This record gives sequence, C-alpha cells and structure tokens, in this order.
Amino acid sequence: MAVTAFILVLLGVSWNVMGGYAGIFSFGQAAFFGVGAYVAILLTQHGVHYLLGLAAAAGCASVCGFALVPCFRVRGIYFAIISLALASCLGVVANQKFPGGSGGVFADLPFGAYSAVPYYLAAGCAVLGVAVSLIVKVSPLGRDLSAIRADQAAAESVGVNAMRCKLVATLIGGGLAGLAGGVYATTQGFVDPGTVFNSNYSLLPILVCVLGGLGTVSGPALGGAAWSILNEVIRSHTTNGAYSQLLYGAALLALALFLPRGALGIRFRRQPRSDLDRKGEAPEPERIPTSSRKQSRQAGADHLTSECESVSGQAAVRKVLDV
Repeated sequence: MAVTAFILVLLGVSWNVMGGYAGIFSFGQAAFFGVGAYVAILLTQHGVHYLLGLAAAAGCASVCGFALVPCFRVRGIYFAIISLALASCLGVVANQKFPGGSGGVFADLPFGAYSAVPYYLAAGCAVLGVAVSLIVKVSPLGRDLSAIRADQAAAESVGVNAMRCKLVATLIGGGLAGLAGGVYATTQGFVDPGTVFNSNYSLLPILVCVLGGLGTVSGPALGGAAWSILNEVIRSHTTNGAYSQLLYGAALLALALFLPRGALGIRFRRQPRSDLDRKGEAPEPERIPTSSRKQSRQAGADHLTSECESVSGQAAVRKVLDV
C-alpha cells in the first residue's frame, strides 16, 4: 500500500505541474508512466543499476513530451482528447512492437523480496517530486505558468512566452510521471502494456490533485495519501465489487459537494477573496446612472464596459506577474 501511495503522489505531482500550474488539461500521463516503466525494467533486465534505470526512465519519458508540442495549438477539452488519444495509441503500439508484446517483460528485483528498499525508494522519489514542484512554483517559471493559466492571451501580451513555458512544464511533468513508472517497474519486477498504459494512470493523477488541492505544492501529496487510505478502507470492508464502486462514487460526490477546492481549500473557506482572485477578473466598473441624458450616458457606459473587458485579463496577469 505504501509504495502504491508514493507512486500515486508522484503521478499527482507530475500532473499538477502541467494542469495545476499551467492549466494544461492532459489525459496523457499514462503514456509517460508506461514509457518510464518499460525503460526502467529493460535496463534492469540487462544489469543496469536500478538508480540509473530510474534516471533514464525519467529522461526518456520527458523527451516524449515533445510529441505534445503540436497539440499546444488547442486548449481545454480538445487538448485533453488529443492527449488521451496519443496515450491510447502508444499503448496499442507497445502491445504489438515493444519487447515481450502483450505478455509483458519480467526482470529480477534488484533487492530482496522482503527488503525495505522499495519503500524508501518510492518515498524518496515522491519527496523529490514534491521538491521539484516547489522549485517550479516559486521560480519565475511558476509565475509565468500562473499567468498563462489565468489568461494565456493576456500573458502573451505582456511578454510571456506561452509555448516555451508550456513545453517546459510538459517536460517536467512527463519526467516525473516517467519516474513514477520506473519506480513501479523496479518494485514490481514485471510490466505489460495493459497495466502500465492503462487509462487509470491518466485519471488518478487528476483525481489526486483535485482531492488534495489543485495548483498547490502539497495538494497531490495530501490527495494521494487520502485516496490510498480511502481505497484500502473500502477494499477491506467490502467484498462485492459493485458495492465498492458505489462507495467510491458516493465518496467522490461528497468531496465534490463539500470540498470543491480540495482538502487544502478548507483553510481558505472563510477568507474573503479579492476581486482579482475571483476567476482572475478585474473589478467590475461602477454602472453609470442614466437620468435625463439617457442615450448619451448609455453609450458612455457601453464604451467603458468594453474597455474594461479588454483589459480585465491583462489586469489579472499583471497582478500575477507583479508588473
């Protein structure tokens, strides 16, 4: 359970860098995870030290992020569908062309069956992922990503290179997801396309981030731990798969209703938000009253409203960038 929880935390961190920081709503984490798992287990099979295998897994998965560059032209649900399609296609290719085919690849574990190394390895990689996420968050890159998430057009108008920032976020997120896949392969000793390219590894990171707190540093860690505990409790108290799914659905519905901003949103619930914090919008202009000169004043109000709408995105971005 502990190793699985740490892997889930690392996957959540990888998606949070892309989706929580930059607003890149991707369903392609399974592709990075699967590539990392295959690279790690193949290198372990050929006698390479497992730490070098993990580094290679993260690097190869990160390079795969370049495949999403043409997809940056679209956003939102369209990007999500394209990334999901690419991940599914890679799973089909792995099933036909990767070593072992649909039967998968086996490798001897680099440590004993009852060793504590897997737990320390998974925990260390999870901590490393959170540290990378923190560095990105407080760096100028994190500031630019926040501006892109608020309003990409406005961010570009004040000098932010959105394409470059999105690419860097994707490479970092893909590398962390590949590292999670490498940890999985190293601790399990077996990978197959149906497992490591499963769409669950694209959906669970999103769930973990939403559960813990989207766009926060500690949110994926909190969400991964909470989901692992919830999963274990439900599994230990139910034997019928249908009841388990029902409880999962009820738990997620309760979280969506009572914790819409995630677990970390509890401490912000009673804090008033400024006008610029509400969806990144500038304060609405005061309405110009209409009295005797109704037509002229209405025209002035329309002009003022249009002007405010044109600069509202830039106002939010300038607040993020402290311009």
